[in-house]
Formats: sequence, structure tokens, C-alpha cells
Amino acid sequence: MLKQTRAAVILVRHRNDVDLVYACLRSKGAIYRLTHVQEPRVVTKIFSTRLRGRYVAYGELVFGPAGGDDIVLIRVRDLVTGRVIHSAQNGLSSQAQVIGSMVLKRSGSVAWTTRDYVNWYPPRPEELQVLALDGRLTDKLVRPRALDRGSQIGLKSLLGGSGKTVSWRHGDARRSAELRR
Repeated sequence: MLKQTRAAVILVRHRNDVDLVYACLRSKGAIYRLTHVQEPRVVTKIFSTRLRGRYVAYGELVFGPAGGDDIVLIRVRDLVTGRVIHSAQNGLSSQAQVIGSMVLKRSGSVAWTTRDYVNWYPPRPEELQVLALDGRLTDKLVRPRALDRGSQIGLKSLLGGSGKTVSWRHGDARRSAELRR
């Protein structure tokens, strides 16, 4: 068992040198696989998992061809229906691999912090970002909404507030935003 709440559980099954990750809502009993098999013995890697009510949010590392161009997707799955309700590439570019902290709201909206690279040329400056998936429910890959960007964001500072509010540190100040859902 990877993580559990009173309502849901995330399970890991070790098989043939790969970890398959599943989640289920205790009251429903249906189990949904979060990992995807890309090719024999190569599965996506699930990390930064969060459970809240009927939803599970997680980062999914998708391996690029020949070990290059790996990308991280952020997904939220409804454990009642089994459907992915939010899906986006981590960061505003294709280079963000790190998820600093993540907050999943009861509505299924999710916010997270990440470290992104803002251009391809050396010295490849880093940009810290606070992002959200809080719009219309869709299983299609969408662009996340930027709540904040800059070099002074605390990567591990994201907190869930009451209702739809999330907050984080930017330099010496605490900033906040209200999620749309």
C-alpha cells in the first residue's frame, strides 16, 4: 500500500521488475491502474500522489524514445467513474521534471509547484512556477493555468487553504490564489 485515506487507497504491485500503481475508492471497490505500459517491461512512473475524497492526483513520468525527451504529466482521476478529469504537461515548457509540492482539492482541482527551464540554450535559466488545473473537466491534455512564476517561489511551500484557496511563499511574502473549481 502506497497511500490511503478513509475513502480511498493507492496500491503498488511489484511485477517483473516494474511497479504497477493502482487506486480505488473503498466504497466502490473498482480498481483503476494509474501506470501505463509503454512497451514490454517499460511502464510510466507514478509519483507525488495525493488522495482527496473521490479523486487521486499524481505525477506520471512518461519515458521518451531511446531514453530521451522524458516528460512529466499531471493527472487527476475520478475514482467513482475511473475517468481522468484533468491532464496536463508539468510546467509551461516540456522540460519540467520536478514536482515540489501538490494540493488536491475536494472538487478535483489541483495546484502544484515545479521547476521549469524557460529556453533551450545554455545556461538554460530555471523558473519556478505555481500551476493549476482547475477548469473544465476533460481527459484531453490541456495547458495548466499559471498562478505565479519567478525565481523566489518556495518549491515546497504550497499549502491548501479553506475552500478553493491555495497559498505559497514567494520571497518573504505568502501569496494566495483561488482555484476556479
